[in-house]
Amino acid sequence: MTGWADLCIRKFGAPVKVTSAETPEGREGCGIISPITPRDLNDKALVSSAGVYDRERYLFIAQSSLIAAEETGRTVTCGNVIYELRRAEPVTVGGALSHWEGVLRLKEGAGT
Repeated sequence: MTGWADLCIRKFGAPVKVTSAETPEGREGCGIISPITPRDLNDKALVSSAGVYDRERYLFIAQSSLIAAEETGRTVTCGNVIYELRRAEPVTVGGALSHWEGVLRLKEGAGT
């Protein structure tokens, strides 16, 4: 049975491919990628001693089948853009895995 989160991600998401060191062939499915932007660019929490906080982060909402918790070195490809999956957390509903939520960063040298 397909969960409601999976249906929503397929309806509103885009085709993505998640690869890792353990699965270089990757898994294909759907995901939602959205920029994470600060509410106020003058927010003091965004300024560090080295300058302005790096805002090039993206929220990633993925189908439950796209990510395996034990994998390392994960990347997400959407269209011609490659992202590093910095962190991913499973979201459970009723004790079952519903979907994954994570943070992406553009992969250096990806030539976006």
